[in-house]
Amino acid sequence: MPELITFILFILLLILLICIDRKNIEIRGVIILRRTRKWIRMVKKLSKKHRRASSLFSYASAALSIPLLLLAVAYLILGTIRIVNRELRFAAALVLPAPVREVKIMPGVMFLPWYFWVIGAFVVVFSHELAHALVMSSRKIRIKSFGLFLLFFIPGAFVEPDEK
Repeated sequence: MPELITFILFILLLILLICIDRKNIEIRGVIILRRTRKWIRMVKKLSKKHRRASSLFSYASAALSIPLLLLAVAYLILGTIRIVNRELRFAAALVLPAPVREVKIMPGVMFLPWYFWVIGAFVVVFSHELAHALVMSSRKIRIKSFGLFLLFFIPGAFVEPDEK
C-alpha cells in the first residue's frame, strides 16, 4: 500500500511541476515536451576539454553498434525459433513499472517497483542523450536545446541539433 501512495504522490508531483512550468511546456497530442538550453554551456566545456576522448568514444560506439545490432537480431531470431519449437515459453520479458514492493516475473513480463523503473529509465535516457550532446559538440554541431518528454507515462529525452 505505501508504494501505491508514493506512486500517486509522484504523479501528483509531476502534474504540479507541469502546471508550475506551463509556460515552458509544449503539448503535442499525447506527448508533453519541455525544452531547455541550461546544459549547453556545460556540454561545450566538457567536449572542448575532452575532445579527443569524445572523438574516440564516438568512433568506438559506431564500431560496436554494427556487431551488437547483429547479435541482437540473432538473439531475437534464435529466441523466436526456440519459442516456435516449444523449447521456451518466452525469450525476453517486457519490463513494466508496477506499484508493488518486489520484482514479479510472469511469462513474457517482468514487473519492477515503479521507482526502480523511473530511476532506471531516467539514468539510461539522460546518459544516452548526454553522450549524443558531447559527440555533437565535439564535432562542432551546434545544440539548439535539450529536452525531456512524457509519452503517456513513459519518460524520454532528446538533444536537438541546430539545423542551420
